Amino acid sequence: MPDLDRPGVPFLVLVEFADWVTDEDILTDLTQSTMHRFHDYQPSVLHRRDGRTELSLTVISPDLWTSALTAMALVRQCGYEPSAVHVAASLADQQVA
Repeated sequence: MPDLDRPGVPFLVLVEFADWVTDEDILTDLTQSTMHRFHDYQPSVLHRRDGRTELSLTVISPDLWTSALTAMALVRQCGYEPSAVHVAASLADQQVA
């Protein structure tokens, strides 16, 4: 379980996109601008076996819900249509009991 007493915890956010969003679309946006907002969140674009595009982001926030909402707002502001958002605490920040 992440230590939420800290001001922010890194959460891994995976965003799946609708069929018409391709990994090439996102990669083109990222390479055209070093000021793109995705760059603030350590983006990684993945092409899944089922043909869909997935974007991995690391969001530092106080809780899971804030991470999800931040990622969803960021993706929508960039003009992409998300179909699903998955959020998990970073493995480095989980404590083993």
